[in-house]
Amino acid sequence: MATPPTRSSAGSRARVIRWPAILLLAGAVVAMALVSGDPPEQSSTADARPLVPTAGLPDALSSTWYCAAGTIVAEGPADHEVIVGNPTDRPAQVEITIFPVLAPEPIIIDVENADAVADQVDLSPPESVVLDPVQVGLEVPARTVVRSRLADFEGVGGEHAAALVESDVGNMIVEHVVSGPAGAGVSPCASASASSFSFAAGTTRKGATQIISIFNPFPGDAVVDLTFTTDSGPRSPQIYDGLVVPSGSVLPVDITDVVTLFDSVSADLSVRTGRVVADRLLAVDGSQGPGGLSVAVGSPEPALTWVFASSAPTDSVEAITIHNPSLEEEALVDVDIWLDVPEFNGIVEPVSLTIRPGRSETLVFRPGANLVAATRVNDVSGRILADVGFWTSVRSLNGVAVVADHLSVDEAPTPVAFAASPGATVAATSHMLTTLDGLGEVAVVNPSDDQIAALTIEALVDGQVFSLAPIEVPEQSRLVLDLAALGVPPNALLTIEASAPILAERRVPVNGQGLVTALTIPVAGTTSLPELPLPS
Repeated sequence: MATPPTRSSAGSRARVIRWPAILLLAGAVVAMALVSGDPPEQSSTADARPLVPTAGLPDALSSTWYCAAGTIVAEGPADHEVIVGNPTDRPAQVEITIFPVLAPEPIIIDVENADAVADQVDLSPPESVVLDPVQVGLEVPARTVVRSRLADFEGVGGEHAAALVESDVGNMIVEHVVSGPAGAGVSPCASASASSFSFAAGTTRKGATQIISIFNPFPGDAVVDLTFTTDSGPRSPQIYDGLVVPSGSVLPVDITDVVTLFDSVSADLSVRTGRVVADRLLAVDGSQGPGGLSVAVGSPEPALTWVFASSAPTDSVEAITIHNPSLEEEALVDVDIWLDVPEFNGIVEPVSLTIRPGRSETLVFRPGANLVAATRVNDVSGRILADVGFWTSVRSLNGVAVVADHLSVDEAPTPVAFAASPGATVAATSHMLTTLDGLGEVAVVNPSDDQIAALTIEALVDGQVFSLAPIEVPEQSRLVLDLAALGVPPNALLTIEASAPILAERRVPVNGQGLVTALTIPVAGTTSLPELPLPS
């Protein structure tokens, strides 16, 4: 195992330290406990800790986060950075274990015979070349955000790298940024492993690359299966049947040349043995239209209700892809459109969908369906009032849980234009997020029909606390917070405390390359299932 580096990453305010052996052993014990324990079940009680990325309670003894996807090669397509936010009033001792690999050999196929790829058995399953992990100790000051580029740490080599981030601060949050020629993206890292992950949105259209990064930092190898739903139906390539992910490694599976040239690709990962975390990297080079780069952790389980608090500007394309991972039952789904003008609510009829087993449907809410898919989509842009903001909810009416992702496409020639991220399945009274430049917006939805949500927002920067003006979100309403107008400083950790459960989604610039959609991070002990109003 490599010796921990003795210098900090470029531009980081953290102090690199060497950890005693007893602390490293404690981290290994925590990892083994995560493997052997059953994942928590989501419930409507305040004590539930859902599988979605969730910060721990302040009195928790430790926290662990998993950042699966990103590259570390010079000028790579998705340069991997980790962002650690410490909301407490004491320094956090943080250990980052970096797991570098050389990517699997590329799969070369005859594109003219792409429809037959799923049936081919003579292709070799992807295997990473596993390199020695690198352990780095950081001291993250109180009320501070520290940003670390994985490739900057001494001893890190290879092409792709995942990161395991552990701390003695229970409510620390960890996000990660990827950036490259196609743009940049941001996402919370995962706070738990799971036995399955799903990605509703994706594409392997010309000029696009989709990589599913499967991370196994635990003792014991993991065996997983990957299946897909495309424009023309299900795909189950045999080379992705029984993939082995060795202990202490990440397997970046580039599906582009196997499940190839489809406008829409949903992915399902199931674990036969072991525990893993899975991220999706999606890069669109812009040669055939808008380009962009996004990263997102998979949804570990389907849900009956999904909420999308944010909506794209009127000159962008706004879409939602809904995937039914069940192979036996169809899902009867209503998609409700909630306008920001309350008196207008009820005039937009819900969009009713019947999603067949193992299939996906895409709804486009802003004009420009051709930017999402050349094949069939459900274009409901005629139902949206011009210049009126909105939020959306997805409900399964027959008890068949689904997975839903947000898809935004900016027709303007900006570096970040094509981005996908999961919707929210839990509400919470406490949320956290980081903002690198103090710009962008956070959309907050109060679904309650009888409570105003009073928001208390603080920005934590370099040990200082900036309290922002109190804000109220009326019942069954949405409020969009402009971070620049609120005076949020760069490199801030934002904490949002609400008097009633809220759902929140952000649209923020990353590395000055346009707006990217991602969820905020709810805090354990404050979460609940969203109780949405019925359309009037």
